[in-house]
Amino acid sequence: MKHALALVSTTVAALLAVIAGLGVLAALVVGLVLKEGELRQALTDRAGAATGRDLSIEGEVSLDLLTWTPSIVAHEVTFGNPPWASRPDMARIGRLALQVDLRAALRGTVRITGLSLEDVDLLLERDDGGRANWQLETAPEPGAKAVDVVVPERRAELPLIERLHVRDGRITYASPTLERPIVATFASLEARRERDRIAVAAQGSFKAKPFRLEGKAGDFAWLRAEGRPYPVAVELAIGATRASITGNIAAPLRFTGFDAQFALAGSTLREIHEILGLPLPPSPIYELTGRLKSSPALWRLEDFRGRLGGSDLAGDLQVDTSSKVPLLRAEVRSRTLDFKDLAGFLGETEVEGAPRGTAEAVEDELFVLPDDPIDLGKLRTLNAQVTFKGERIQRGGLLLNDVQTRFALAGGRLEMKPLDLGLALGTVAGTLIVDARAPRLRFAADMRIRGVDLGVLLAPLDPEQETRGRISGRFQLEGQGRSVHDIASRLDGEVVAYMNEGVISHILLEAVALDLPQVISTWFGQKERSVINCMILPVTISNGVARFEHLVFDAAEDTIIGKGFIDLGSESLQVRLIPYARDFSLFNAPSSVVVNGNLATRTLEVDKGHLVAQLAKKLLLAPFVPFLEMMKEDEVQPCRPVEEALKRERAAERAG
Repeated sequence: MKHALALVSTTVAALLAVIAGLGVLAALVVGLVLKEGELRQALTDRAGAATGRDLSIEGEVSLDLLTWTPSIVAHEVTFGNPPWASRPDMARIGRLALQVDLRAALRGTVRITGLSLEDVDLLLERDDGGRANWQLETAPEPGAKAVDVVVPERRAELPLIERLHVRDGRITYASPTLERPIVATFASLEARRERDRIAVAAQGSFKAKPFRLEGKAGDFAWLRAEGRPYPVAVELAIGATRASITGNIAAPLRFTGFDAQFALAGSTLREIHEILGLPLPPSPIYELTGRLKSSPALWRLEDFRGRLGGSDLAGDLQVDTSSKVPLLRAEVRSRTLDFKDLAGFLGETEVEGAPRGTAEAVEDELFVLPDDPIDLGKLRTLNAQVTFKGERIQRGGLLLNDVQTRFALAGGRLEMKPLDLGLALGTVAGTLIVDARAPRLRFAADMRIRGVDLGVLLAPLDPEQETRGRISGRFQLEGQGRSVHDIASRLDGEVVAYMNEGVISHILLEAVALDLPQVISTWFGQKERSVINCMILPVTISNGVARFEHLVFDAAEDTIIGKGFIDLGSESLQVRLIPYARDFSLFNAPSSVVVNGNLATRTLEVDKGHLVAQLAKKLLLAPFVPFLEMMKEDEVQPCRPVEEALKRERAAERAG
């Protein structure tokens, strides 16, 4: 961002320096009229003495001197570059026509009544040391004053230009900070005075994209008036990107002091990256409006409102460019935010220019979890302090509401604290940290889940809306890696989820129970729904392997206990589920189901061996107490029947 702002301000400064240079040229013409009437040689000699650069006129030269508005027409004009530049000439002009006001000159003012340039090739260039080729400094004669035409210190130093015409112009800007030079061409550019305004119109190309500019601004008399805000009303189009600005600039020579209404729209944010170099990804169509204000190192966009695809954002933001890494401060709110519209920011493939986000499906991937490298560089190019409030956030079939967070990004470390969101009539709250300071991204999350409604959460899978019940729990996770899959394969932590009382639809069971419709029917009968007394799912994760040793699913008809693992690195899994009779006898389990496979495909087998009962007993006698104690911290007592049964079995085991 800081680089883009510097690029715009530097280009403006260079063009102002060129305008000031035209003032020097006009002054030379006036000098010829008032003194000697010299032509080619006198003009080139005086230009060299005033600027320290070679001015060459290879074509015809004509002067019209016997008038109060003398003029010069010159062909094949070249203006030299400093020795360090990449080519000998800074400017090449096929035809130059310049007319000045002699009466204004007698009063000490340089007034250009007409300026016409044709077949122009202008090179604006910086070197590694920061020198600019438009900076003219020399003291050619003893005692002579050096000329510095970078940007005039005072607005009154600019010449007055009443009419400007450019045909077939080309401007190239080159700098070591750019991957390649920026090239803009003008088929035509017109600026003419209308009362106290200048009407501007231009068309051509910028970075090989169609370019169009229209608008009005204060005339040069206004531009020269110190302390007077300079009015602008300009519309710009580059490719499919459109921008407009209407308001005032307090310090136009320094490109600061903006107080203007700003609008930006286009088919994809990637084009802004191509134009200004801002790190923006592909996106659906977008639009943004707001009040733009600035001081020398601070840019503010107040009361902004924007849309990206089907998502909306609003608020206030400011960017402080006084440090090496820019600092963004913002307060942002959203009524609707769809992650499909943010696919490009999340590393997913986005169809550009769509009305809404339409991330392309990626087929034939080795892993289900994305393994594309995460671009850590973007987190290091900006520091930020942002508060966000979102009413409705959509991620696929997952709907979040009342999202509130404050995140701080500093030196590549992002902390979201607190992070509070509503999910299916419940809440999820905690802290999320993403640290990109090391070569591998580090991830940490500590979140508490309270009262998430299972029926609302899984409604798309249950058309009969028979499911209900509240899930609570907690997850604490840490990992590091270069992609989502890499982080998952190194993940450590624990997860526990539990539900006390509820109802679950058999349609839903068959949809989510690992493709086991026949087994579900056998275990739970032919009813449309089952009453759930208890569900406990505690998971421990170590080095990317998630193990659940004490799964309990207690329904009115049967109880299922189980264990298993999911290796997030290889994405392989094995799960053993054991049903037993509702009377809680440990030796009546008819069979178990073993599920093998990976996150994409699975197979199952039914095991009727005599070891099943012993396994069931071992699982039920396992230490559930730590998980039950954690649940009681939330002042709930889930799974009371299971807890009582565990106590009875332990007592029987000790007595036996």
